[in-house]
Amino acid sequence: MAGEFDEGVAECLALRWDVRVAEEFGASPDQAQASASRYLSEAYPYQREGYVRDCSTVP
Repeated sequence: MAGEFDEGVAECLALRWDVRVAEEFGASPDQAQASASRYLSEAYPYQREGYVRDCSTVP
C-alpha cells in the first residue's frame, strides 16, 4: 500500500480501506461491512508472522 515495505503496516492500512473499496466495486454498505468484518475475524488473525499486528499502533 502506497510504497509501504512493512507487511504488517501495509495490512493494517489495507484493513482501513476494505469497506470503501468493496463499496466502490458495487457492494452495499451492509455487504461491505460484513465482508470486512468477516476478513478481520476469520482470516486476518491467521496470516503469516509479520502480517498481523496491533493496528492501533499504526499511524
